[in-house]
Amino acid sequence: MNAPASVTRLHIAAPPDDARESGGEWRDPYGGTKAPFALLPEGPYWTRVRGWRIRPMRFGWRAPRRGMTEREWDWRVFLQGPVYKVADTHPDAPAARSALFQYKTKHDADPWISIVLRFTVTEKSEARIVPPGGELWKLLALIGHRNAPLTADVLDTVIGRTLCTETTVTTEQRARGSQRRVSIPMELRESKGHAVTGVL
Repeated sequence: MNAPASVTRLHIAAPPDDARESGGEWRDPYGGTKAPFALLPEGPYWTRVRGWRIRPMRFGWRAPRRGMTEREWDWRVFLQGPVYKVADTHPDAPAARSALFQYKTKHDADPWISIVLRFTVTEKSEARIVPPGGELWKLLALIGHRNAPLTADVLDTVIGRTLCTETTVTTEQRARGSQRRVSIPMELRESKGHAVTGVL
């Protein structure tokens, strides 16, 4: 496969450790209760990463991108950890601090969020491709791994780091087996990170 030089890639075979699909602490966001995940005002928060997973999305193969010869399947990196502070740049910092305080008072713990970042896997060679300029590519650059392959060992280095995470709240999702979009019930909505703008 002839991949552009700017594309970060990894063949999943070879070193056994590269086959790992998780690391650190993980909490199931679909375990029957939304806690410890919270619904917070959209904006940036400081989050400490406790663990990660990679998972394929349920949608099918996509046509090869320009310069590539193989079809690709969308995967996601999920980072998880507690939110401990509202970033100073939050557009509605007072409301965000209030929501964070109320959650801590009710649950006697910090709320957790998942940070969801995209990469793809090629059909035949099973190479992991991090789109240059994408949010995962930016995170790898922030932690000093811009040119490194996307291995389990690299993802392990994010554990324990404190990330300034831009969050959003998804209000709709695609219905299973359909292109139709349906509303997510309010009690099941939660904040999710979609970009990392700073690292401590």
